Amino acid sequence: MDSLLNDLDNTKLQTGILYDRVSPFAHLEGFNERGDTSSFEHFRQAWSELYRSSYQKTFANVDVLKQNYEFHGIYDHIDLGIIHASFDKLDKEENQDKWQITNGRLKSKVNKDPFVTEDLFLVSPLANSAWGQSITFHFKEEHFLKQSKNTLEKLEIDFGTGSWKTILLEGRIVSKQLNVVYDTPGEKIIRSKAILTDGRKVQTQSTLNVAFAPQTLAMTGGAIQNRSVKASIAFKGYDESTSIKGKAEYRIFFHTNGGNTSPTLLKPIIIIDGFDPKDKRKIESTDPGHNPDNDPNFKSIFDLMSYSGNNLVSTLQQEGYDVVIINHNPYTADENGQQIVGGGDYVERNAMVLIKVIQDLNAELQTNSSSEDLVIIGPSMGGLISRYALAYMEKNSLTHNTRLWVSFDSPHLGANIPISIHQTLYFFGVIGGDAGAQETLNKELGSVAARQMLIDQRNNMNNTAPFRQQFIANLSGNGIAGSGGFPINLRKISLINGTTKGIKNHTEGQRYLDVEGYYYTLKVAYVKTNFLGNS
Repeated sequence: MDSLLNDLDNTKLQTGILYDRVSPFAHLEGFNERGDTSSFEHFRQAWSELYRSSYQKTFANVDVLKQNYEFHGIYDHIDLGIIHASFDKLDKEENQDKWQITNGRLKSKVNKDPFVTEDLFLVSPLANSAWGQSITFHFKEEHFLKQSKNTLEKLEIDFGTGSWKTILLEGRIVSKQLNVVYDTPGEKIIRSKAILTDGRKVQTQSTLNVAFAPQTLAMTGGAIQNRSVKASIAFKGYDESTSIKGKAEYRIFFHTNGGNTSPTLLKPIIIIDGFDPKDKRKIESTDPGHNPDNDPNFKSIFDLMSYSGNNLVSTLQQEGYDVVIINHNPYTADENGQQIVGGGDYVERNAMVLIKVIQDLNAELQTNSSSEDLVIIGPSMGGLISRYALAYMEKNSLTHNTRLWVSFDSPHLGANIPISIHQTLYFFGVIGGDAGAQETLNKELGSVAARQMLIDQRNNMNNTAPFRQQFIANLSGNGIAGSGGFPINLRKISLINGTTKGIKNHTEGQRYLDVEGYYYTLKVAYVKTNFLGNS
């Protein structure tokens, strides 16, 4: 964009921020005048766009902002973000008088100011959702972007309860935190109003979904127990200097046959969650942290097992099974304080966690005088985790006491996401500055587990990426000699997902995205994205 704007007279800028320099995904022009509603994603994008459109970087970028709120994992404590900024923009309504297009560039007319200045006022929670009837909001200076000569004299906020609270007075934060009690769950409209030093009044609003938790939806009449686990065997990642013992959380839904309501383990069936680097998919939808990203159809692990008005968990309970669901949640490593994203971490480290679960459950079966063997189901990445864990136990003479292993839709030969998707996310996220696309690229496709599993990766790496190569070697070299890295002392079943009609939905090489982008009348972007071809 700068190449199109270089011929404008930037000495006329009033703020040092020219909003036209970035792709306006947040649509900040006229935001307050339109009365639009902000949100966590919108606020984050707005901060990013203001930073990248600044000629002089006088405030932290969005990555520094994210470091302050991302990993605390306390779902009833929410940070609040505030933006009060002035920015310049091209006066598009006066193009005939103030500026013109010459040789594919925008150029100021002689002695004319081509810009107009606009003020922006945003207040938003730095999260989509909160869990709990009583929510504590935190106000920190590092989450307050001040880029306006006309400062906020007073700020009041209604957090969706109808009661206004004073947050800022004489430009200063009154209190570092505020507790808000909600009578009902659901989406809350957070309204904010402020008085500026020149006497003007401004207002804005944003959203926050509040869920009352914790509670369980699995009302099957049986006993339910939450547990956490830490591996006994440490694993050192390919690029790590310290061996770390992984952690996870799991829930046991005890058998209900014969009217049982006792939390007594007799016949376990273990289900391991798959790839989930953001830990959006919790065990149940009411669990703190389950994040549908405004999609009410986004399912928890429990809900994914619903079928024909029934649920597999309830069915298995009635047939005498104790259903154990493992979720790989984020955690802090005890060894070095490293922040580990369990749902996108090394398959091998998560396998060590599963080994500990297997050993603990087997010991409990023995205590309860049960002669039952384990059944283990691994969907998606869970199939790789369970494969590695069971084969590792056989190789190292550790008894797994498992009679059946089910691998469901697991990428044993590698995962396939077209490189065109990687490149498109890179274009919109890194080049275009869309925070959501960049987060997907970095946290999902760029996660440790994705780098282990993906066949095609950026920079022309087809099954040759270093993490992929190391994982292939570890996976195939695991287990008893001649096993190919698979467990052999049990029954194995493989299930493969697909369309119900058994036919392809699309064709190789088919184009599924074709977008052109324009700035004023100038074409500035062209994106074409195809499926993989035959070769």
